[in-house]
Amino acid sequence: MWSATTQRSRVAVMDNLYIIKAGSSTLYSDGGFFREVLEISRKGGKVLVVCGGAKAIDKEYQHQGEQVEYLSLANGDQVRYCNARHMSLILRAYNKRIGGLIKLAAQALGFSAYYQAAGDNQLVCGTLGKPLKVSANGRSRIVRDSLYGTFSHAKCEVLRTLLNSYDIVFLSPPIWENDAQQYINIDADMLAAHLAVQLQANHLRFVTGTAGILRDINDPASTLQDVYAQDALPVAGRMKQKVRACKLALAQGVADIAINGPHTLCGAASWFWRGADVSKPMRLLNMMVNISSISGDESVLAQFIARRLAGTEINTSIDLAGNLVLSKGHGPHTLLMLGHLDTVPGLWQADANAELIRGRGCVDAKGCLANFIDVLQHIEVPPHARLMVIGATEEEVSSSKGAYYVRDHYPADAVIIGEPSGVTQVAMGYYGLLKISVTVRKSMEHTAARDAKTSIEHAYEQVSSLRAIMNDFDNNNLSNIISINHRHALAYEESQLIINFRVSPEARTGYIAPLVALGGEGVCIEILRSTPGHKSSRANPLYRAFNQAFNNVLPDTPLRAVVKKGTCDMNTLATTWRNVPFIAYGPGDSALDHTDKEVIHTQDVLLARRVLKETVSNWMQRVQEGKNDLAE
Repeated sequence: MWSATTQRSRVAVMDNLYIIKAGSSTLYSDGGFFREVLEISRKGGKVLVVCGGAKAIDKEYQHQGEQVEYLSLANGDQVRYCNARHMSLILRAYNKRIGGLIKLAAQALGFSAYYQAAGDNQLVCGTLGKPLKVSANGRSRIVRDSLYGTFSHAKCEVLRTLLNSYDIVFLSPPIWENDAQQYINIDADMLAAHLAVQLQANHLRFVTGTAGILRDINDPASTLQDVYAQDALPVAGRMKQKVRACKLALAQGVADIAINGPHTLCGAASWFWRGADVSKPMRLLNMMVNISSISGDESVLAQFIARRLAGTEINTSIDLAGNLVLSKGHGPHTLLMLGHLDTVPGLWQADANAELIRGRGCVDAKGCLANFIDVLQHIEVPPHARLMVIGATEEEVSSSKGAYYVRDHYPADAVIIGEPSGVTQVAMGYYGLLKISVTVRKSMEHTAARDAKTSIEHAYEQVSSLRAIMNDFDNNNLSNIISINHRHALAYEESQLIINFRVSPEARTGYIAPLVALGGEGVCIEILRSTPGHKSSRANPLYRAFNQAFNNVLPDTPLRAVVKKGTCDMNTLATTWRNVPFIAYGPGDSALDHTDKEVIHTQDVLLARRVLKETVSNWMQRVQEGKNDLAE
């Protein structure tokens, strides 16, 4: 066991866990793999690499003048024979050759690394397997001394601590058997799958020497892109075990799973998907829901969609903010369909069938973005127009990084925002978001003293004053205290709370100055975010295009326009885009946003898709005919 650290200060990372299994052939390749996982870490991911050891073990056996022995099982599989003597050689191979290789890579690339055999200090434990029935020379026999086994449990809190302490954590077989008090061997692919389940990993990858699963082993370009849980695959050898590991993880709730290669995370991939009987028009959405994309960790989803659209007539790029940018047409009049890639934190088991899709983000708002992409794929854009689809980053957090970049770099004549309005209505506006931090510091005093007040009480008094001011400027506002912290020092105590105000589009301007003025001695009022509410007028061609689409697609359902009390990227763009019409539309019940009950129905998605396609066509036709000014 050893660790290598550098002087580079660590940055707080988000809870986006990547478990990546890499064979020793990949680790011994040109070093590109280490650079890839380091890039994930530096972007905020937590990275656990499970190392295979076949090549390293072969090297150590050769160095020791030993012969690797294999056993042929009754089912045709071959496994490495591992009695006590072999186990000592295997441990030496991992510690010396894999551990040494990782140490050199960490020093060369400048990252902090932690490596150990998984069984050291009982970090990962298992159960010793039964005697093996093997065959040799046409005869069967029982082998009782092979030290192999199955996964039992891991010390997850220790692993989480290591992941928070190092840029990259590396583990390898063997694991520990408590009853036998000895190491036992385990397949590294299965170890990675079990750890992904136990640690609730966001992403599980198996890096191999081929371009994923090949339909034809002799054709490197024959990658099988998509595998579903029920699919039977004619694979053999090491790939057979990888497929078993993928299906085990899939069955136990891990959603984002792929086999990548050759020897890279950035090459070809065979993806494993949950869901059965998903219709072709819904498959992209199902895949998007399967791929975890918590705020700050959207790159996997963005790159996946970009690669799936490669070779089509759609122009595809990922910009400096990490936004997925898709476009068709080169005319002077631009209609932007702005969705977002990210979801709130939290994983729960995705699922799908012919009637519905469940999973984090299906409503908020991958259903909307999938519809945008489908319309872009199938619509014909006339010469005078340009249709853009952008999947923005960090919409679910206060930074709104993607939307600010869109605001400053992609001007448009009209914008459809991808948020769940429900199929039968559109959102013309959203409340804004005012986020305020209140910090109160005061000298320590005994709480039994006359008129004594804690900093907590003073902080709540400040909240009452903040609310009174906001009620004067906006009697439709909503407010919630979303966090509070308190600490004691030697001579003072301090309390900090954060309050969110939802600011209506009708609010009077000028409320920031009196709010900040509440600060003074011992009190700090800090504005963390101030995005005003916004409401678009109905007097614009985009609204008329929606109305016409409803008349055609839903003739018995009049268009209903609402203002929603959440906040979305519409508000961010509207801070500088004057007289540009914004309308939000998308399938799904927004009451399910941010819950573990998100579900979206196929019929709603496809109906909303028809409305959207009609709307886009109507807008382009109106612009071409010059029936209305573009602006509101």
